[in-house]
Amino acid sequence: MVRIIGEKTTQQKGGQVRRHPILERSRHDMFHVLRHTYASVQLEAGESVVSLSQWLVHASPAITLEHYAHFMPGAGRRGLAAIDLWLAA
Repeated sequence: MVRIIGEKTTQQKGGQVRRHPILERSRHDMFHVLRHTYASVQLEAGESVVSLSQWLVHASPAITLEHYAHFMPGAGRRGLAAIDLWLAA
């Protein structure tokens, strides 16, 4: 859960003042952020979705892909490159 615990103001060019809330996150939210960061770093480094799914105790790799597929930007390019190499042989 996120609570607003205060407010901060900033002045932009032109003199416009903007107000921003100061937020406090619960321990549960912090754990979720840490878990999400861990998963995204693993996938960006090329870790297997199957392995990551097991580590995160997801029911299946499909669940992991639903949440984290956008952290695998090179996955399609690697597959195409592998097919190109195979066809060229």
